[in-house]
Amino acid sequence: MGWPKVVENYPPLYDVLSAAQSQGGLAGAAHGGTLGQSPTAIADAILGGIDFWEISNGFIYRTENWYRLMNAGIFLPPLAGTDLPNSPARETWQPMLGSIRSFIHTSGRREMESFKNALTHGRVFISGGPAIELTADGKTMGETLRLKSGEHRVSVRATLSSPRTLEEFVLVRDGKPYPVEIRKSVRDGINKWVIEARIPVSQSGWIAAWARGEQVPAQGDIDVMAHTNAIRIQVDDQPFASKEAKNDLMDTLLNGKAFYAQKGAYKNEDQRAHA
Repeated sequence: MGWPKVVENYPPLYDVLSAAQSQGGLAGAAHGGTLGQSPTAIADAILGGIDFWEISNGFIYRTENWYRLMNAGIFLPPLAGTDLPNSPARETWQPMLGSIRSFIHTSGRREMESFKNALTHGRVFISGGPAIELTADGKTMGETLRLKSGEHRVSVRATLSSPRTLEEFVLVRDGKPYPVEIRKSVRDGINKWVIEARIPVSQSGWIAAWARGEQVPAQGDIDVMAHTNAIRIQVDDQPFASKEAKNDLMDTLLNGKAFYAQKGAYKNEDQRAHA
């Protein structure tokens, strides 16, 4: 708008996301909600305008905001897909088409509604190659394990399979690596890594698993990554959200509000007030 041209901050991204949802679409945050001077993805998620959280696009892999949301009790399925699939005029830093993908378990159904339903329920992992799986006492990705109050031992199993070299396999608990042993084997050219552990649980939280493999020559310096969706573990009626996590998000919201109130570019004050 104007001259010289100014990129306006209107309409707010939340309005665009909501419009997509109102037409039956699924809307999400790109690039882990990290790009830009003051990204609004955290606010958009809290307001309900986001159905999934992109954690990788082939050359960006970021999980910090996704973890922050889950620690505050807001669970969104992860997604990944190729950004900038330019061909044949592709620069070396740009990802190859299909270099990162989302795998959604639709129980063999192929129509769009089954895809949307499975994604909404979080039956998903993302990967640049390895197949990754996770269960906790029989529950799988996107599900909730419900326990009564007290001390519990939850049986966790995570598996990783790949024809290419594997470098790292991590069990994540409430956003932090959880120490476990990894059993490694190779059979018929397939590397298989397995985590089996019984972890103590007395408070609500979540677990997930991620992995890193060798670099793919055609991808430059990009490591192969894979990540499961989380499994929620709820103890009695304890909330998932910690006070620290909620305060952390509140700081982000207040800083964002101040940024757009002071520095946002709008055609009039009504637009600014709405944003």
